[in-house]
Amino acid sequence: MKKKYSVIAALVAISILTMYGFKTYLETNKNKKLNILIISACSLRKDFVSPYAKDDQATPNINSFATRSFVFNNAYTDISWSNVIGFLLKLDKIFFNENKYNAIGSPWTLNIVDKLGIDKETPNYLFISPQTISDTRKIYYTDRNELKEQALNRKNWPFLLEFHTKFLHFPYVRLSRQNQENFSKFVSKNDVEYVLSRIEKFQKNPEKYPQWIFLNILLGDTKEITPAILSQLPIQLQPSFIAALKEKTHPQYAGLLNNKQLLDLWRKSESYQADLSVIKLFYKEKLSQFDDYLKPILEGFGDQDFLDNTLIVLASDHGESFGEHGYVIHGETVYDEALQLPMIIKFPGQQKAVQIDKQIFQGTTLDIVRAVMKGELNLDNFESFIHKFDQDDYIVGRNCMANTISVRYKNQWKLVVDLITNEKMLFNLQVDPKETKNVISENLQIAAELEEHWILSAENPRNQRLDKDCLEPS
Repeated sequence: MKKKYSVIAALVAISILTMYGFKTYLETNKNKKLNILIISACSLRKDFVSPYAKDDQATPNINSFATRSFVFNNAYTDISWSNVIGFLLKLDKIFFNENKYNAIGSPWTLNIVDKLGIDKETPNYLFISPQTISDTRKIYYTDRNELKEQALNRKNWPFLLEFHTKFLHFPYVRLSRQNQENFSKFVSKNDVEYVLSRIEKFQKNPEKYPQWIFLNILLGDTKEITPAILSQLPIQLQPSFIAALKEKTHPQYAGLLNNKQLLDLWRKSESYQADLSVIKLFYKEKLSQFDDYLKPILEGFGDQDFLDNTLIVLASDHGESFGEHGYVIHGETVYDEALQLPMIIKFPGQQKAVQIDKQIFQGTTLDIVRAVMKGELNLDNFESFIHKFDQDDYIVGRNCMANTISVRYKNQWKLVVDLITNEKMLFNLQVDPKETKNVISENLQIAAELEEHWILSAENPRNQRLDKDCLEPS
């Protein structure tokens, strides 16, 4: 009997010590300077990602990470084009110095910095680490080994590091007869053959099969999209647009993917649904590979000290469209499939998931980062900080060309205005989350109030973007 009581006493003592130790850990770490790692994935669509997707094994590693994190169910960006970290450029050198933080990485190429007119000597530009300022390559921390080296180097602590990847950006794959990548989870050999056969038909006879330009750009080799091929398409393209294709840059291909004449030809074709379906399969396949790629990062490269000292933010800069409102990829629309994004934030020591249903603007990440860097934000007060934050009740969005705007209010209403045609649509998000039914005629006062907010918001610095590099309509 004494032995039984001794075992029970020992277990109670261990429990008390464990609880005391964890409490001490939280108290000790409450106000310390945390590393801040922001993982940003281009074109990461929320409803394809666990824990948001119906299939909790769609991205098992992200899902596991989310079980011990704050999960934001209604996070939105304000532009459906690449806008990775523009808001973080508002953190100047003085702020970093005052809070004794190191800044590592930036998503901008030097060419983009020049186009934005940012003076390389201004504090904003100094967010880019000194080692990369003279580098002409893209300044993306997409190399996992480079990230590991920077993040685990104690000399860099505490740091703010933005790790942006184009892993999911179109083309989702570069499929060809000579280069057939290995797919297994979502894509079959029949799917591969379906794509390859149609790409070949398009390249041999683009005038007869213009609809398969979409498979070519999203799942093939974009080098084959030449001005000679484009000249055979049964549509009108501006000469300046065709000339721009010689640069072989993503925006030009985005212009083709969102060309209304091509989209109409595709939607009317017999293969439209099958094409769209196989495109989604390849996207899911790449997403699965991306999830595997993230696993060691989300696990802190096996370094517990890193996990104990680092706030990890996983998000996207925008979503991705698959024909829901007439367009593919991103950039052209302001509907939720393009503006909504996954956002998951984990503090050191966090042991359970906390669901945040409040509407949150992507740029609020800047407010979170500021507060963490100043030592004002921790695991204990984060949820109350978010719920008290009142600047995100309205989120004003626009497409890349800024000819369509949206105003989203508290997950309840969404106004969409085409600034060219002045067509206005209002959606009741409570009953119509997919934005399919225009109810403006029954709710004119609500629409007027949202439109008035958009007009007033133009003077708000939170709504002023840095990016200007968009296409003229085609």
